[in-house]
Amino acid sequence: MHRPLVGIALFYITGIFLGFCLGATFLHPNYLHLPLIMLFLTMVISFIKRKPSLSNILIHICLLFLGTVVYLLKANPSYPGHISNLLFEGEEMKRVELEGTIIKDPEVRSIGRGEKESRNDDERTSEKRTILTVKAERIKIPLSAPPSPLPSPRGEGKKGKWEKVAGLVQISVYREDAAFDYGKRIRVSGCLRQPPLPENPGQFDYRSYLVRKGVYALMTVHHKGQIESLGIGKVNPFAKLAFLIKDKMKKVLKETLRYPQDVLLAGILLGERWGVPQELKEVFTQTGTVHILAISGLHVGLVVVIFMVLLRTIRIPRKIRAMLTIALVILYALVTGGRPSVIRASIMAISILSAAAIGRDSDLLNSLSLAALLILAVNPLELFDSGFQLSFAAVLSIIYLTPKINSLFPKGYPPATVLKGYFLRSLSVILAAQLGILPLIAYYYSLFSPVALAANFIVVPLLGVVVALGFSTCLSGLLFLPLAQVFGAANGIVLSGVVGSVKFLASLPLAFIYLGSPRIEFIVIYYLALGAIFYAIK
Repeated sequence: MHRPLVGIALFYITGIFLGFCLGATFLHPNYLHLPLIMLFLTMVISFIKRKPSLSNILIHICLLFLGTVVYLLKANPSYPGHISNLLFEGEEMKRVELEGTIIKDPEVRSIGRGEKESRNDDERTSEKRTILTVKAERIKIPLSAPPSPLPSPRGEGKKGKWEKVAGLVQISVYREDAAFDYGKRIRVSGCLRQPPLPENPGQFDYRSYLVRKGVYALMTVHHKGQIESLGIGKVNPFAKLAFLIKDKMKKVLKETLRYPQDVLLAGILLGERWGVPQELKEVFTQTGTVHILAISGLHVGLVVVIFMVLLRTIRIPRKIRAMLTIALVILYALVTGGRPSVIRASIMAISILSAAAIGRDSDLLNSLSLAALLILAVNPLELFDSGFQLSFAAVLSIIYLTPKINSLFPKGYPPATVLKGYFLRSLSVILAAQLGILPLIAYYYSLFSPVALAANFIVVPLLGVVVALGFSTCLSGLLFLPLAQVFGAANGIVLSGVVGSVKFLASLPLAFIYLGSPRIEFIVIYYLALGAIFYAIK
């Protein structure tokens, strides 16, 4: 089968990796514009003169250069008006006034014990922290204002002048009355600072994590006078609708389920894992099932299957059924925040559903390559994000390894009995995914879980029931709350079974082993060996 997108994606990704290896100190992106333009013109000329082989080579070289340029531009914004150019290494903070628009659904998190103890009595105004992602628009820096951890008095900023600025700022608000939603314009006065670097080798690099999300600066709000609303900014109406639906769903879950089942289901359905208790997240991590708390292809696939079965039951025609499901997938991607794993799964689902609607076959590798290209075209830094890598590694392993594992079963597979066939098919898919992500889990979590295969074999089928009952709870809760409480009670039983199973497996001897993060060379050797072993299987 012809798969042009696979080669295009590989060369573009190689270019991004090349840009990462070169770095801004070695090569500035402006130096690559001219050769990229010259390559493109040469490619056009060779195409006009009907030299397909030369055109094909030049196209892939252009993709290589394009990946490098896009990465360097994104990783090192050099234009003067960017927020990252206001802070310098070694400078702890800078007192400013900032105006901008909230571009994401706010995250509300509980304050940890150590964080409470580090604050003054006057600052203990809230037991929660609201995290706002703000697109900066204007900034005012007071003249001759020394760095200070305290907010500037009202009016002191008049010494400076307002200037346009670009970039994202993450603002932590420690107030119970922080009622700021998506799309609101706000003005904040306080200290602008860089995200912290890791203090010791091997620690989580919070600065790199935020930069991958486009965030280059932090601010903190403790007092009411530090933040004020300026009305509504320019917003995406579809995102506004999606976040409104999300708020309604969270309210229904809170009214129909007890804690911590409500926050656990919100994590499973909506990806809001920050509300899940830390000890519960650790249990899921230790058993290799933490992926159910991060919206992924598994969740999107379940949504597609549930909705398609429902529409088929009420005899909706195939093409209309596919179009309605595509609309639902797009809406679900917006509701869950558009994370890379969701975007990847949504693009693949839309590709497959579109092919089905017009009566054509779809190719999973082409769909996966298209998803990678679209995500990395918007933000090439996602290539180095753990969620992106785990998501694509799992799907690629399922596509490539599952047929190979199936071929190892005795002749007559799949067996005549439905239950045995389901058992073996599920085992193949879960084993393929676990083999694909095993070294990445060890690298990012310093963990190896021998019970991961058994845990996923139990949890994944139950997840389908949880998602189906969860959507039934939310939809019925918008119409008739007593019916939603019935669905919620049923889901509570299933969730208790999921949590109980995971806790039991985590309590077994040697259920999880903490290791040092493996070296990159070991990970490369592992994947080469895995590919060679399964390549030998016809």
